[in-house]
Amino acid sequence: MLIGLVGTNGSGKSSACSYLKDRGFTVFSLSTIVRQEAAKIGRPLTRDNLIVTGSELKRENGADVLAKKAFDQCGHLPQVVFDSIRHPAEAAYLVQKGVVLVGITAPVEVRYARIFDRKDSTDKIDYDTFLRQDNCENTGKSSGQNILQTMKACRYTLDNGKDVSTFHRKLEVLLTKVSSHV
Repeated sequence: MLIGLVGTNGSGKSSACSYLKDRGFTVFSLSTIVRQEAAKIGRPLTRDNLIVTGSELKRENGADVLAKKAFDQCGHLPQVVFDSIRHPAEAAYLVQKGVVLVGITAPVEVRYARIFDRKDSTDKIDYDTFLRQDNCENTGKSSGQNILQTMKACRYTLDNGKDVSTFHRKLEVLLTKVSSHV
C-alpha cells in the first residue's frame, strides 16, 4: 500500500505519518531531499531557504524530481507513506506509480497554532510571515510548489481541524478504504 500526503503547513501531515508509521508504514518525506541539498550547499535550513532550494532543484531537474528520487529510494517497499508532496507534477508521477494521494486540510488559525507549538527550526515565524509563506506555497508563487493545485489530484481528503483522536479515526477509515482498492 503506497500513500502520498498533500497538505498545507501545519495541517497534520506529520501526525498522519506518525500514525501510519505505528501501523508498519515506512515514512519518506520529499522535503528530506530538499533539506539534504540545502545542507550540502551550506544554506541554513529555514523555510524560505528550503523553498528556494526546492524550486532550484525542480527548475534544473524537472518539477517531479523529488517524487522520482523518493520513489526510487523506497517505492519498492510494501507500505510507504510519501510526505510533503507539493507540486502537481510530483502528484502526477506518484499516481502513475500507484500511490494513493490523500489531502489533509485544517483552518489557517489551527495550522498556525500547531506550528507555533511544535517549534521546529522552520516554524520560528510570526503570523504575518506564516500567511505570506502559506500563500506562496499554496498558489504557485513559489515556482516549486502549488499545494492547492496539487490537492486536486488527491483521491481522498481528510479534515484535521479537530482533536487528534478524531483525526486518527478518520485515518483508520481511510486505511480500510485504501486497502480495499489495492
